[in-house]
Amino acid sequence: MLKIELGGGLYPKGDGFVNVDLLDFKSVDEQCDFEKDPLPFKDNSVDEIFSGHCFEHLTSCGHIIREIMRVAKNGCKIEIRTPHPSHDLAMCPAYMPFGGHKAIFSTWWWTDVLTHFAKDWFKDSGRIIIDDFWFHKCDDYDNHPKNLIPQKLKDLFDSEEQFEEFGRTHLRNYITEFSMIGHVEK
Repeated sequence: MLKIELGGGLYPKGDGFVNVDLLDFKSVDEQCDFEKDPLPFKDNSVDEIFSGHCFEHLTSCGHIIREIMRVAKNGCKIEIRTPHPSHDLAMCPAYMPFGGHKAIFSTWWWTDVLTHFAKDWFKDSGRIIIDDFWFHKCDDYDNHPKNLIPQKLKDLFDSEEQFEEFGRTHLRNYITEFSMIGHVEK
């Protein structure tokens, strides 16, 4: 079973994933420029793909998404994690390590791109099906002085789940990151 991580850098996922990155760190198994190089794997050979905080550093995702489709087997699991667009870190400036963030992703972006624009990227190679979105709430949100939420606001909702949905949509810095979780259909 071949599992790859795109952009694992210094802190790869491990757990049997092959770490593919542009930068030459000891933790990197294969080097690759995701905007122009082919992934170093055979067609239809990869069972699982994970990328955590890599895609936002790319100027364009078209090439890497085409490469994902090329190397992925039918049924390949995909998780792409990026900063949540409402979080302050969604657009780190260029002076940050590794060149800063060049793109912001959202659930709308993934849904729209994979539904409407991906036909040009995928040609007849299949498609990526979105199974779910995963959201990570800021661990210290409720205790941070800038973000204190009055209990009266929470009381307006019938359940914690309703408040969580409101937080994802309307509260700055409430969600730090999110993942598009899907699979490849060929």
